[in-house]
Amino acid sequence: MQYFLSTRQDVNTSAIELGQVKRLRIFDSLGVDSKIIELEKNDFSAETQNKLKIQGKVINIFHYFQGLDNIEKLDTNLVLKNILEKDNLIRKGNIAYSGDKPVINAHLYGNRIYYVDYLDQYGFTVKREFFVNNHLDYTEYFDDQAHLMMRVFSNKENIPIIYEYFCVSNENQPLLTMIELRKSATESIRFNNNSDFQAYFLDEIARRDDQAVFYCDRSSEILPAFEKMKYRLPIYVMLHSALTPSGNINDEIYAVYKPITKLYEEGKIKGVISSTQEEAKDVKRALEVENSYAIPVTSIEEVAKVTFTSRVPGKIIAVARVDAIKQLDHLFNAVIQLHKKYPELDLSIYGNVTDQKENKKLKQIVADNQAENFIHFVGFVQNLDEAYNSAQLEVLTSKSEGFAMAILEAQAHGCLVVSYDINYGPADIIKNNYSGRLIPANDQEKLKNTIEELMTNPKLLASYSEGAYENSKRFDMDHLRNRWLEFLKTEKLV
Repeated sequence: MQYFLSTRQDVNTSAIELGQVKRLRIFDSLGVDSKIIELEKNDFSAETQNKLKIQGKVINIFHYFQGLDNIEKLDTNLVLKNILEKDNLIRKGNIAYSGDKPVINAHLYGNRIYYVDYLDQYGFTVKREFFVNNHLDYTEYFDDQAHLMMRVFSNKENIPIIYEYFCVSNENQPLLTMIELRKSATESIRFNNNSDFQAYFLDEIARRDDQAVFYCDRSSEILPAFEKMKYRLPIYVMLHSALTPSGNINDEIYAVYKPITKLYEEGKIKGVISSTQEEAKDVKRALEVENSYAIPVTSIEEVAKVTFTSRVPGKIIAVARVDAIKQLDHLFNAVIQLHKKYPELDLSIYGNVTDQKENKKLKQIVADNQAENFIHFVGFVQNLDEAYNSAQLEVLTSKSEGFAMAILEAQAHGCLVVSYDINYGPADIIKNNYSGRLIPANDQEKLKNTIEELMTNPKLLASYSEGAYENSKRFDMDHLRNRWLEFLKTEKLV
């Protein structure tokens, strides 16, 4: 079995996890059994699996030991009745009262129970139970200052299986101090931290499956566990970002990637898979990893074409999280300058805020230039089809990228892209002067001039739009399937 390791699959699924889902489908088409492994708790496991159509294809570290993976859903009303209607309590809706004081408060997510709060006589939450498919999943216990002190995961019979112990950090946040796994009524195993627990779990998977192959999609959270594993098996690290913050291979490598060299030397990982040929070459040299492969992180599916005339004149988009590495201020400044001359220009940013300092800076730029009416922070949007189909232009101004999936997605929808020519991705995906434009990294004057040239030349925009549709076909599912098949054969994994 091939296992794709991540933290968890979220309802608002990240590009990395969506890439895992596509990989599942590719491996299925090749007749290679595969599953996703989650190494964190997941309160929305059932909803996410249903949404992504991967039911039965996910193993969660906690649910594995609890026996709760893919458990059938219990009736919501019946479970609520058992929780709220007892001990002479008075039920009103989803709250149970003792006299006039609320003592149990059930919170729903859709049509199932999310969590239930138990309150003391002073109204403070002392216990909170979380549910999966209306089965008790885990319980949190709090002190009189509302600090999390312990988390207990239970099995199907509501018997505690895993205990997590916490203290309060200097930042007044919960700090994990120990994990205890109950093997039986008389036997338990202690772990000092998450990586110890993860290593034990991954060893369990390897022990039970002598054909196991691991692909690590979250280096910062998972590499420490590989250092502590006892079993040796083929493990490949998937790189989803550039090796350095700047994308320049001569700069300092991200700290999270530095352990790869030692892990490779010790035989604890077998290779590294990057999204582009250029990065695979850099990995081989910089991390001293002989087995360095290049396989695009995702593929595109053919979508229905839209006529260029149906696109909104002047609409520009950026699909990027709000973070300093994305350098969105470069784009903001260009659009603000051009808007004085071309008032139809309108910019929308699609992505989560991951850098509050940068978010504050960008909001200030918008406020200082009275640009609220033509620069919009849309936030995270799962399905960007409407944005790609209505925009005339997408712009990428990042310092570095691992692959720049937003470029590929835009091209698949006929939305041409202007991008800084950075490591890694843009030059692999954009066919310059055919499906978009590559401009020198950080050349803000060139950025402004290029946007102006394109947005004032509808015929050229329409031509590039057609080129984007055609160019994206290089990254279809067949192409990615062949790349993976070549890798699997080379590594003798099939």
